[in-house]
Amino acid sequence: MGGVSRFNNGLSLPLSANQVGVSVKLDEAVRAVNLVTAVTGLVVALCANSAISGWRPLPWKEWRILAWDFRFVGPTAGFERLSGFPPRPFDSLADHYLHYWDVPHLILPLPRTAGWVVPDEPLTPIAYLQNPVTAGHDGHGGTVELVPSVDDLNLALISMWPFAKLHLVVDAASATVADFIAALSAGALEEYLDGNLVNSYLECRAAAATPVGEEATVPALFLGLINNLDGLADLVARHDWAAWQALVYQTARHGFAARIDGRPVAPLVDALLHVAEEGLAARGGAEEEILEPLHRRVTDVQNPADRALAALAEGRAALLDYATYPAAAPCT
Repeated sequence: MGGVSRFNNGLSLPLSANQVGVSVKLDEAVRAVNLVTAVTGLVVALCANSAISGWRPLPWKEWRILAWDFRFVGPTAGFERLSGFPPRPFDSLADHYLHYWDVPHLILPLPRTAGWVVPDEPLTPIAYLQNPVTAGHDGHGGTVELVPSVDDLNLALISMWPFAKLHLVVDAASATVADFIAALSAGALEEYLDGNLVNSYLECRAAAATPVGEEATVPALFLGLINNLDGLADLVARHDWAAWQALVYQTARHGFAARIDGRPVAPLVDALLHVAEEGLAARGGAEEEILEPLHRRVTDVQNPADRALAALAEGRAALLDYATYPAAAPCT
């Protein structure tokens, strides 16, 4: 991960324990990305759970949000574009990928049967995929010639880390890099990828790890939201993109006490839950009942960070009792 690998690797585990994947239809993928991104702040207010370090309270209810940006601050200009909140909603799949692929960040190793190799010079993904051959080297210092493959394309398709991360996996049996790039250039990825995908899902990254006994709530929340995009769109329409973007750090700092456009955020969090509830109810499996712990958070105006801080105020033993699982009964 570059010259700050120790810092990056030290953050990787706590920052990665917060992801939910929900399948999305190709023709709804960009809309889902935009809408789920917009409500990131509401999810943070509801699910913040990173307020303590070294047995001491932090000045943030959700420290991961801040740390995630720190992870992407580096010497390469624009690298921070790969994380967080994009500056505007995306218009299409081409618009989405060109935004993330306009940064020379192709530094992740590219898989090859003989081991791992990397380009000699940092490249934008689009430049690498357009080059017939790129000079590179392997882990032993040997020189190699890199010819872009569908495997490389699939790596590039997930090499960004925003709060709502689209995962598309192209079918190597039917797609080619050249055809993909041609469709990208023509703004016709939706048409090209129809029939050329093996997977399509949205990785939702705004929620923290859940407390004991509430493990299913965050997956249910995002499943409900993506199954009710019309309801989510009505909620998002209440504020503009800049306000939603600013809210993320407000809620990371203040939780339920945050404000958006000068108004309390708690009513919007409640509305978000109802959108998810309707989406789950439409599936007909009574899954909306899983959201009950989240409703209690709204009623009590307490997210998991607030509960953890209250436990810490009672002492370390109380915090451990709150945050850890009981020992399993011995096998007989």
